[in-house]
Amino acid sequence: LYFDIGFFLQASSDLGAANELALAKAGRAAKAGARAGRLVNILRLIRLVKIFKFAKWTLGRVTRKRHQDEAVDELEQDLHHNMSVLGRRMTESITKKVIIAVVLMLIMFSVTDVDYTP
Repeated sequence: LYFDIGFFLQASSDLGAANELALAKAGRAAKAGARAGRLVNILRLIRLVKIFKFAKWTLGRVTRKRHQDEAVDELEQDLHHNMSVLGRRMTESITKKVIIAVVLMLIMFSVTDVDYTP
């Protein structure tokens, strides 16, 4: 077995400068890749910290707004309960008609594909 391994070592050493050059290029590429990987990890960490700061700021803002909106919510609930049945039916009817009109317009525009360019 020793002779077999020696044969392979002899064959690889015959390549000489081309093999060394390829190994040097691969080493430089690996080193650059490792640096880029470390940089990406640092940037991810910075982005994660920014996300946590934004989440903390948003959560604080929501809790402050929730305390302020409690009085407004009570007024909105009273207004909603006082809305008449006729008003609700009219609102629903108009909303349905608008939705149907928009869907029909979309269908008609897609069916009548007209080329407006001169």
